[in-house]
Amino acid sequence: MNEENLYRQWIAGRKRQPIPEGFPRRVMEALPSEEKGPRPVFRYSLPVVNPAPFRWAAAIFLVLAGLVRLSYVTACLLLP
Repeated sequence: MNEENLYRQWIAGRKRQPIPEGFPRRVMEALPSEEKGPRPVFRYSLPVVNPAPFRWAAAIFLVLAGLVRLSYVTACLLLP
């Protein structure tokens, strides 16, 4: 229980401290920004590919795999 009291005292002490002047500005200046530094002259990006045909192909493959599996189970049950 002593740890809980120490923690509550620490929180109360932190709440009483005022925020330094210009603190948010200094924090934002310390963060890296997109505008800082030279931008690359050449930028390579992959072409945008429509994922719909791949989804259709995957769906057709899964349906065919399911049909093969069902036919295999059926054959195993019917043939001795």
